[in-house]
Amino acid sequence: MNVYEVVNNISGLDDILKEALIKYINDYCLLFNNNPIVVENLLTQIKNNVNEVEIKDLDGSSGAVSNMSKAIFISSNLEEWNIVNTFLHELTHKISTNDIIEEGIVITLNAGLKYGSDDQEDSIFGPVRSWNMDGNNYAYKLGTAVLDEWITEWIANKISEMKNVEIKKYENGFFRIKTSHGYDGSNIMNLLEVTFGTQTIADLLTGLTIPKEQRNCVLPLYGFKKMNEMYDSDKILKQDEKELLLSLGKYIKTPTISIYLLKLIYEYNYEKDLSNKNNYLMKMMNLILRTYITKFDDKLNKCNTLESFGNLYNELKKIQLSLAWNLDLNKLNEMEYFAIYKELVNKFMNALNEKKVNNKYSDLIMSPEEIFRKFEDYESQFGHNKNNLIR
Repeated sequence: MNVYEVVNNISGLDDILKEALIKYINDYCLLFNNNPIVVENLLTQIKNNVNEVEIKDLDGSSGAVSNMSKAIFISSNLEEWNIVNTFLHELTHKISTNDIIEEGIVITLNAGLKYGSDDQEDSIFGPVRSWNMDGNNYAYKLGTAVLDEWITEWIANKISEMKNVEIKKYENGFFRIKTSHGYDGSNIMNLLEVTFGTQTIADLLTGLTIPKEQRNCVLPLYGFKKMNEMYDSDKILKQDEKELLLSLGKYIKTPTISIYLLKLIYEYNYEKDLSNKNNYLMKMMNLILRTYITKFDDKLNKCNTLESFGNLYNELKKIQLSLAWNLDLNKLNEMEYFAIYKELVNKFMNALNEKKVNNKYSDLIMSPEEIFRKFEDYESQFGHNKNNLIR
C-alpha cells in the first residue's frame, strides 16, 4: 500500500485536497521520523476509515465526520482559506477512530478523548468499560471533546501551515493571541508541545505509534501514562491541587498532571462566563509551565553549542507568544506562569553570559506594550492568510 493508492481510493477530492492529503501523509510521518509503524498505521487508518469527501450544507458547522460511514463532510459555505484546514482537521478525527472490544462486541469510538456520558452516547451498544490507569478512572467527568478538537486543530494547522492570528482581549485587561481558527486551545497546545514533545501530543490522539494488535483499546491511556512518566506529578502538583483531585470521589486515587489538566479542561468547557473561562486557561498555563521548567533546566545544563541555545530560544519564544499578557505589569506579575517565564528567561540569559555566547535573543525580554504591538503586527500581517493555502 502506498500514498497514491490511498489517495485515489477517496472520491470527491479536487486537486487542492489531493495535494493537501499527500502533504498530510508525508508531513505526519516526518513528525515521527518515518517510523514504519506510524507509516503503516496512518495509511491503513485512512484507507479503512475514509472513502469519500462531500461538500454540503452543514447548517453552521464548517466540517463533520460520519460515525456511521467513511465520509468527511465540508461546508459548502466555507471561504477558500479555510477549506484545506477544515479537511485536515476532520481527517485527523477519522484516522483517530478506535475500536474497543467489549464482551465480544466491537464498539467504535473517536480515539477515546470524549469522556463519561459523551462516550456512552457515542456507543450504539451501550457503555464502554471503565478507563483505569494509575488508580484513576479517566472516564470520570474529567475532560470532554475539547482536547480532542484542540489536538486535531493543532495538527491541521501544523501541516497546512495556515497562518491565523487573532488578538483575544479579556475584560480584566489580559490579552493573548489565538493562532488556530476553529478552536480556542492554540495557546495550551503550544505549551503542551514544548513540555511533552510534538510526538507525544500528536500520538495522544491518534495512537499511530501503537502496533496494530494493541490498537483495540482506549488509546489515550497510553499517552496519558507516557505524559505522567515524563515528570513527577507529586513534585509538580501543589498540595491544594492534590486535595482537590482526591476530593472528587472514589474515581481519583492518584493525583497526576494529566488528570488535573483534564479537570481544568472540563471546567473550561462548561464555564459560560468568558472571564472565568479564561481563568481556567491561565490555570492550565500555570500547570504546564510549572512542569516545563524541569525539562528546561535539564536542557539548559546540556547547552554547549549555538544550535542547542537556538533550539531552547525557539521554545522560549513559543512560550512567550502563548501566554496571556496584561498591559498592567502589576497584574501580570501576580500570575504564576509569568513569574516562571521570567525565571526561565533569566536562567537562559545568565547561561549565555557564563558561556560567552553572543546574545542575539534580547526579544525574550519585552514590555507588555511591546508584546501588544507585536501581536497587533501579527494580526495585521496574517489574520486569515488566503495566500498560504496548499497548492
